[in-house]
Amino acid sequence: MVKARKILLIIILSLVGVVVTLGSIAGGYFLFAQGSKTERAQNVPKEHEIIYIDGEKYIAKDTVNYLVVGIDSTGEMKASNGYNNTALNDLICLVSFNLTDSSYTIIPISRDTMVEVDVLGLSGKVIGSKYTQIDYAHTVGDGLDMSFRNTCRAASKVLMGVDIERYIGINMTTVPLLNDFLGGVTITLEEDLTVIDPTWEEGATITLTGDTCLKYLRARMEVGDGTQISRMRRQQVYMEELVRKARTNDYTFSDILDALHIVNNYVCMDVTYMDMADILNYVKTFHYNGIKQIKGYTQKNKGLIEFIPYEEDLKELVISTFYDKAPEE
Repeated sequence: MVKARKILLIIILSLVGVVVTLGSIAGGYFLFAQGSKTERAQNVPKEHEIIYIDGEKYIAKDTVNYLVVGIDSTGEMKASNGYNNTALNDLICLVSFNLTDSSYTIIPISRDTMVEVDVLGLSGKVIGSKYTQIDYAHTVGDGLDMSFRNTCRAASKVLMGVDIERYIGINMTTVPLLNDFLGGVTITLEEDLTVIDPTWEEGATITLTGDTCLKYLRARMEVGDGTQISRMRRQQVYMEELVRKARTNDYTFSDILDALHIVNNYVCMDVTYMDMADILNYVKTFHYNGIKQIKGYTQKNKGLIEFIPYEEDLKELVISTFYDKAPEE
């Protein structure tokens, strides 16, 4: 059990930490999938799966995809009494591990991205959909597993049906805890943020500790052009430094147990012991391809700021990351 706990913390620091902001888990540190072995067996890399895009034939690469989701709630994660809750997705990132060339890629998805989000009935079954921002996907569901799975389905739709096998969900309480566990994150500001802190001038080098990391990561409407795109740029700067620290820090046994105790109630995941061992190996040994941004534009519609991906750019991103052109017969 000690070994499993150690693996979990390193995964949280290396994988959740990699993508920044990105319920209570009774009786332990893990939320295991509730599906049967048969159902879980379907969530494996679909190597050689054939798809057609614009009439062209492609073969799926041997990838395993994890969605890391940060929601805008604080405090202990708890299930709601119904099939909806008040928390929204604040940050969504797909981490894709390519098992063929031993590399991994991060694809952030703007919370303002417009997509058909599944609507659930009283039984928890999908009864329809609503075209809205993807941040709404978490609100549909119990706030725990049901909501995170709904976000996985919505993210899959954004990425043209790419399979998303697992998720790791955290809330805002977790972020400063992980940030400080790593000793804080030092960055150089690329824009003037004195509206947040009078010392945060453009070009200044600052170390984010405690709740200051949330101020930097979450500020939006009062900063710059007020768009999610500019905020995602700040988050990218932060995550790159967090990746470096998470991959190079030397954790002591005491540190690991302390951090586990702190974050336990703020994490909701769908992983098994084997998944955790795999992720640990991938993060530590695979080549990091960096962050691939989804290009698009924003528009205002009935009070909402909507992010619309450029179709051709998105198609190119999805194909290059997840598929190979099928050989001619």
